[in-house]
Amino acid sequence: MTRDQLDQAQKLSRRIKLLEADLEEYRKAETFVVGLNKSKMGPGNLLFANQHTFPAAVIGGTIIAVVEQEVQALKDELRRPCCMDQPVDAVIPGPRGLIRCGRSSGVPAPACG
Repeated sequence: MTRDQLDQAQKLSRRIKLLEADLEEYRKAETFVVGLNKSKMGPGNLLFANQHTFPAAVIGGTIIAVVEQEVQALKDELRRPCCMDQPVDAVIPGPRGLIRCGRSSGVPAPACG
């Protein structure tokens, strides 16, 4: 495993741990504040975020399911083989089907992130 691959794996592992910790908090939450990525100016040029508060019973299950899916996708990414670990012309599963590994261009194949 190269240093770059090790760094990438460590980043993925940290992200997974943070999301799993967030999931524990989300499961205990009574309300969720959802904000849009859009703000508007109010009286006196104060910035107002466009956000709404929802009871956990209304939206909590959806948020938890989305975060669980992200955690699973990151775990899958962490387990996925990398072309840089394979012989040239090896065929491995990639994000969109099988890919042929090659190093002639000097650019890692898509499976290497």
